[in-house]
Amino acid sequence: MEIVINGRFLTQKITGVQRYAQWLVKELDQLYEKGELTKNRFHFKILAPKNVIHHLELKHIPIKKIGFLKGHFWEQLVLPFYLKNRILFCLGNTAPLLTLFFNKKVIVTVHDLGFKYFPQNYRFLFRTFYSIIIPLILRYAWAIITVSQSEKKKIIKKYHFVKEKIFVIPQGGFRNEELKALDIKEKNYLLYVGSLSKKKNFDGFLSALEIIVKKKLPLKAIAIIPQADVFEKVSPDLKPEIKERVKIIHQVSDEELFGYYKNAFLFVFPSFHEGAGIPPIEAMGCGCPVICSDIPSLRERCGEAALYFNPYSPEDIAQKIILLWENEELRKSLIEKGLKRAKIFSWENTAKATLKVLEKVIYKK
Repeated sequence: MEIVINGRFLTQKITGVQRYAQWLVKELDQLYEKGELTKNRFHFKILAPKNVIHHLELKHIPIKKIGFLKGHFWEQLVLPFYLKNRILFCLGNTAPLLTLFFNKKVIVTVHDLGFKYFPQNYRFLFRTFYSIIIPLILRYAWAIITVSQSEKKKIIKKYHFVKEKIFVIPQGGFRNEELKALDIKEKNYLLYVGSLSKKKNFDGFLSALEIIVKKKLPLKAIAIIPQADVFEKVSPDLKPEIKERVKIIHQVSDEELFGYYKNAFLFVFPSFHEGAGIPPIEAMGCGCPVICSDIPSLRERCGEAALYFNPYSPEDIAQKIILLWENEELRKSLIEKGLKRAKIFSWENTAKATLKVLEKVIYKK
């Protein structure tokens, strides 16, 4: 059975959605390599625009560049005409409407409904487009994959008609055995990885850091923030009193990111809303203790391997940071629990669970 993967993610700057797509495709390729997946079962092929910026080293999944348009125009106007009657697998929330309406053999991963919960943080055209296309995708797609039980409940609450065709497949973390952490010279830093979307609550993180600075703790912050075009802000506004304590990095390799996780005193994930969240599990897998927001999706994701705070209270965030600064035993305990927790969420498990969903949907098993 031939399945076309929508390769538009190869042209986009890296956020959690693109990380999911890249790691899933690489793991599917690995399953071919191990002999656990054959092309008689599923024959994957990626169709992508010509402006690809991420070049994956795949041995068994071919990538073909087609058309001359870019972005949504490519996805909506070019991709459908190359599909013919083949199944389409879209990994990044959107899909071509023509294929949805006339072919209908479309499976889509919808990561979350952030555009509904935090519309003010997205550009007008982006949120307008998503407000139109996501309900259509949820209604007409063959099947929907999402990344956590909590996000599944939110999607069903808004769009009850999707209940019978939505599947939960958790995301993985790093394949640490394949990466070599680059040496990071910085010490005693809090690590933030995420965009400047309001739902990520970077301002709350900075407010907590301000409290830490006033307490005279010798901690600084490193923030790895992708320059995603869909958000209104791409650079944070830093107060003078903490500006010298914050280092902003816009793009890193996996090896660099691994190094930043591995060397951090603490990883802080202060989101108001997450579909699931890849960074906490990545941090845990690198031996970095995690504190994060007390929200359902992160409780589901991190279990007892993280320390939780109220994301609406910078004081509580700061209190948890101070607690770990003063209690090394607790910090070591979180590291141990995190390493065990990270093993549950592997990309191999994600890929195998994805294949099971594809079989169930395609072969009606």
